[in-house]
Amino acid sequence: MPLTLRQVIESPGLRLVPLYVPSEALSAELIWVHSTEIDEPKPYMNGGELVLTAGLRDVDGRHANDYIAHLSASGVVGLGFGTGRIHESVPPPLVEAAREHSFALMEVPRETPFSAISRLVARAVASDEYATLVRLSEAQSALTKLALVPDGFGRFMKRLSSELGTPALLLDPTGKVLAGSYDRDVRGLVDGIHAVQAQRRQIVLSPVKFDFDGRTVSLQPVLSNGHVLRVIVIVADRPPSAVERQIINVATSLVQLSLEQWKVVDGVERHLRSILLRTLATGDVESVRRRAVSMWGPFPDVPLRVLALAGRGAALDRAIDAVNANATHLRGVFHGYFRDTLVVLLPQTPDVFPFIDNLSASIRELTAGSSETVENWADLSLSIRQAVQSLRTAQRRGVPSLCFADIGALGLARVFSNEEAFAFSTSLLTPVLRHQEAGAASELLSSLRAWLEHNGQWNTAAEELNIHRHTLRNRIDKVAELLGKDLQSGRVRAELLLALEILDR
Repeated sequence: MPLTLRQVIESPGLRLVPLYVPSEALSAELIWVHSTEIDEPKPYMNGGELVLTAGLRDVDGRHANDYIAHLSASGVVGLGFGTGRIHESVPPPLVEAAREHSFALMEVPRETPFSAISRLVARAVASDEYATLVRLSEAQSALTKLALVPDGFGRFMKRLSSELGTPALLLDPTGKVLAGSYDRDVRGLVDGIHAVQAQRRQIVLSPVKFDFDGRTVSLQPVLSNGHVLRVIVIVADRPPSAVERQIINVATSLVQLSLEQWKVVDGVERHLRSILLRTLATGDVESVRRRAVSMWGPFPDVPLRVLALAGRGAALDRAIDAVNANATHLRGVFHGYFRDTLVVLLPQTPDVFPFIDNLSASIRELTAGSSETVENWADLSLSIRQAVQSLRTAQRRGVPSLCFADIGALGLARVFSNEEAFAFSTSLLTPVLRHQEAGAASELLSSLRAWLEHNGQWNTAAEELNIHRHTLRNRIDKVAELLGKDLQSGRVRAELLLALEILDR
């Protein structure tokens, strides 16, 4: 720790005489001792210095007051006035000015060299800087080792909290607590962080401080290419010291480097899993099984289900964690990537369907599509496509999960998204919808539907509509004229029936 003014005054070898020292000045830390005889030394000061002078300047009332006011405004801790050479004692106007400005003033007797005071403070500053370097080095070494431990930064944040002597947490960009602990209201703290972000209308991209629960909360974002990867949260009762600020900066850099490192590792693993999945689809099961078991543990066997997953934010990471955590319980799992889609192979056990349902329900941003049962490895490629198709259909319909076997039961009209379907049907039927001759549009559409549903049979369709078959023919001819299409074409009939189904749903 740097020396305080009290420690310098009480140093027995210096024999300093305090003439006026306010109580709050006694605890002020000294960063340096500066000897000067100029009237306005502020441009040469950083604040926190003890100024020494032999009194070469004029020290009458006005000059003394201006001089002390200038030193006080410069952030100087106090003034040591040398006596026994130019002045036998400290001029009274200087003492009065010190009292007026509540500024520390001491007499430095003739037998005390200014250099003795400078050496005392310099040794303390050097010792403090060395202690800072040692502490920073030890903290950096310990944090570096822990940053390499793949435990989600649990021990890393615990050590950081210990180094700072205050709670420290690690959040993801959404505000979820990933590691660390807070001894009070964690939920309230996270809500406070969200409020700060909302006030700034963005995720915190630079260090921010705000008051919460009688403490100061510091947010230190961990950035990569302008994007927030994590946020380190420090909750303290006091401002951090210089070395603590350096430790926080070191921790921020280590979290960033660690995340970048694991991103590279994850990228390599993802590529390897994609290769193994493609190899599985070619039928080389045993080769893939040996490699997968040696690296990741239990591997599934047929019969199995293929699950395709998509999600926003950290949803896929949470899904992978859940899959890996249940690998033994489910009797082996494997996940890889089919193009950009996460694909999971799950053994067909009684637990697989509850697991899939729970996965979709517990992870809100996750969407899942599953295949039919894979009885033979030769069918894996087809089953992967089934799972991906189920996933895409579930995404369009806005449902959390969908099985391939259930797609057919939806009906063709329900496979399309609402926007796509409405655009298709209205585009195709617009000429009829615009036909407003005596409200004929609704009659034309109902007649068209009945005729299509009865496969173009005039009599049965007319009977259903309770009209003469010639009337029905006239209406269908009018529809063909308005649409400019050949209604004898099977493709045209199918498109029109689909468009009518969509309009009616």
